Amino acid sequence: MSYNQRKRSFVADRKNNKTKHGHGGNQRNRFNSKSRSHKKDTIHPSRFIREAAPVAQENYEARHTFDDFKISELIKTNLAKKGYKLPSPIQDQAIPEILDGHDLIGIASTGTGKTAAFAIPVINKLVLLQDSKALIVAPTRELAQQIENECKQIGKGTGLFGALLIGGSSMPRQLRDLRDNPQIVIGTPGRIKDHLERQTLDLSNFDTVVLDEVDRMLDMGFINDMTQILSEMAPARQSLFFSATMDRRVSSLINKFSNSPIEISVKSSETSENVHQNVVQYKDYRHKIEQL
Repeated sequence: MSYNQRKRSFVADRKNNKTKHGHGGNQRNRFNSKSRSHKKDTIHPSRFIREAAPVAQENYEARHTFDDFKISELIKTNLAKKGYKLPSPIQDQAIPEILDGHDLIGIASTGTGKTAAFAIPVINKLVLLQDSKALIVAPTRELAQQIENECKQIGKGTGLFGALLIGGSSMPRQLRDLRDNPQIVIGTPGRIKDHLERQTLDLSNFDTVVLDEVDRMLDMGFINDMTQILSEMAPARQSLFFSATMDRRVSSLINKFSNSPIEISVKSSETSENVHQNVVQYKDYRHKIEQL
């Protein structure tokens, strides 16, 4: 998909436009001040050093192959080109339910293949039903971009086109893409709400919504934005919620905006058990990166 084309089309990429995001800025090291003469309590660095623990991987036997799913042959071809062979647990369990039109709650963390778990059936629905439209909401622009990239690969050659609504990107391009009546809109809550208030986005005919990382969006204070977005969508819609955790806040939001959702929970290992932790000491904060 070319970002220079008038339409944000999931057909084929012509150019690869790369955006570099840098983080800079110096911070003063307030913990090396010599002005304090009193003795400070310290925590020995050894408390933070830990070797990675071997974690036994549970074998999952998939009930389906991607060929078993009732999806477009073109989508199956695109999945094969991506190297997809057997679906992950969340994909194996969620895709058939979404294809059947059910509302769904997917309890799964990052790295479980959850993006494809909703992208595959949603794109298939858009291919089959030309009047159908889908909204995918993610907490950050980086995740929204990752979802868009996944959708581009899965939907390559289908003729679908969409709009990416995130901060830090060209507003004129977003407005142009929205005027082209996209079938799929991917964005962050704040920017989507901005377009709703500008009246440049009409969600009244969007019949599918995906909220990815719901718990994280609530942690970031997007509850009012999410409520407004869901309230402006078509009443008869398919609602898909994905979250790493399920607490009272997440449950309350889902119960308000879903219809008898099917819940699928995928167990994931503790990330911290697979991480080797160590401590690097430095004298000058300007040399931190080199020492790391």
